[in-house]
Amino acid sequence: MTRTVIASILVSIVLVLATFIVVVNWASTIQTNLNHMRGIKRNHSMVPVVAQFLVLIAGGIEWLSGAILPASIFWVIALSDLAFWCLLYLPVYLLRERRRLRTTSGDNGTTPLS
Repeated sequence: MTRTVIASILVSIVLVLATFIVVVNWASTIQTNLNHMRGIKRNHSMVPVVAQFLVLIAGGIEWLSGAILPASIFWVIALSDLAFWCLLYLPVYLLRERRRLRTTSGDNGTTPLS
């Protein structure tokens, strides 16, 4: 009984930390967009993949201890991280950029990315 309670508290603390990172990632993106609209060229960086690692650690602790948190909490926190979606979109962005550079530099096949 005590082991399950301690594990539930530990899982909750790790999930709160992961949620904090997700909120900071969203806030940095919103602040960067507000700065660009005001003409300020400062960029606030996101912290990629850390929230997913924390959710994975919390899920492992929860699985080993038999705590009774619903699985939807873990999925919502992990998938609501904006940095995670930016990393998933990165290959598509790089391919589009490569194609754009190829069409603007001519058809000789040489681009800065190749």
